Amino acid sequence: MKKTTYIISVLVVLIVIVAESLILINQNAEKTTVNIGYKKHVAYMPLFIAQEKGFFEQEGLTVNPIIFDSTNQMMAAVVSGDIDASLGGANLQTVYSIEEKSPNSMKVFTTLDVNEDTGITCVMVKSDSDISSMSELEGKKSATLPGTFAPIWINAALKTVGLNKEDIEIQGLDAKLQLAALESGQVDVVFTVEPACSFGVNKGIGKIIYTEPLRHLGSSLTASIISTKLIEENPNVADKIVAATDKAVDFIRENPEESMDIMAKYADYKPDSIKGMKTPVYSKSTEISEENLQDLADKLYAEGDLASRLDVSRIIYK
Repeated sequence: MKKTTYIISVLVVLIVIVAESLILINQNAEKTTVNIGYKKHVAYMPLFIAQEKGFFEQEGLTVNPIIFDSTNQMMAAVVSGDIDASLGGANLQTVYSIEEKSPNSMKVFTTLDVNEDTGITCVMVKSDSDISSMSELEGKKSATLPGTFAPIWINAALKTVGLNKEDIEIQGLDAKLQLAALESGQVDVVFTVEPACSFGVNKGIGKIIYTEPLRHLGSSLTASIISTKLIEENPNVADKIVAATDKAVDFIRENPEESMDIMAKYADYKPDSIKGMKTPVYSKSTEISEENLQDLADKLYAEGDLASRLDVSRIIYK
């Protein structure tokens, strides 16, 4: 009897030890840390939602969010492997350009989409301007984002009213300075992106005369990107980042108002300043349209923005 009791006691102790060991193993597994780059901008909503709702934790990940002032610097950090991913706001034109120069350095796994129902871009004039349509912009001074991409989509939009980019004066200007330029009369019109569209309207500075001009060039503006280095070295972690992001996109679709509130908190937007802003539309990793991404790449190549025709299938996360 004593021997039996002893054996049972030993077994109980062993079970406890094994159970505690399994708990420690699970805890260690949950401590996988990933470095995610972002900016305080509406496009990074999937990151903000995934953080707020614990979707990373559900996948056994701890996120170290790293803020960047420059999107280009953030994307360079993904290419080098200094950060693992960026969720939502990587400019697709820059993604294509990087793929040309540093092939197979990153993959795209969600896209921020544009169509006739979305509103991430806009054409805005001063609130007391007599201009009411793009057809009246000939000879006007405009401001838009610096770089080569904005003039291309501006040109695509202007062509719908019989104009082109040579018919207006285009000045590259940081988004934070565009509304001041419009208000002061330095420019007559801005071709801009959110949150400037909503800020301008809600502050009484401007009025929108055309919504989503970018749709005339392509169906997507930005993307989530992940380092190929991470995919090759730890594919399981890469899959978990993608899964958490897809969960965030589902949440945005099902809870648009709450998602906007969460985004405003993380991006430091005052609720009154984004009143009327449309909830961004994203495609999940399983929904990305290779055809649409290829169409955009082909148009950029035709415009001379890319040196060679890009096969976008190489940059899509699979």
